[in-house]
Amino acid sequence: VYKRQAFRDTQYACRAEEGSEKMRIGYDARYLTGNLTGISWYALRLLQAMLDDAPDWVEKIFGYTHGEEIISGLPEKSNAPLQIEVVRCPKNVFAQPLWQGVLTPRRLRRKPVHIFHSPRSYIPSGVTARCVATVHDAAFLRMPEILPRRYRLHWTALLKRAVERADAI
Repeated sequence: VYKRQAFRDTQYACRAEEGSEKMRIGYDARYLTGNLTGISWYALRLLQAMLDDAPDWVEKIFGYTHGEEIISGLPEKSNAPLQIEVVRCPKNVFAQPLWQGVLTPRRLRRKPVHIFHSPRSYIPSGVTARCVATVHDAAFLRMPEILPRRYRLHWTALLKRAVERADAI
């Protein structure tokens, strides 16, 4: 149910951009590497739904990742082809500004997409496409003691930017 709703949100955000040109969707696939966590499972199922249910106006889905191998489980054949774009960056949380502010926007300028979907509230700076963000957890805003200050400040800034920037949440 959740993956279908998130995909409908992506479709909704795309609607204003529809035209004769087929859609290109950017997808933050960094959570599809390594061991799967709750958010990783969500990101995998959402991408599976996007690949399986892509309408004929979707040309391609680009998955952006740090460079690690994407986990298996994605369909071999789908309605829309998936192209993984490797945007190399250290996995350290403090290297995220480099990934968000420089590397991914540069790649998106070279190969533009119509919409960028982040399954975890990361919307790279400078993205001109329409954006969809999924917010899984904002408990730290009500209970700041659950995160160390440096992480809380980092996540607060990212969440605020994602919510302000997103065309659909």
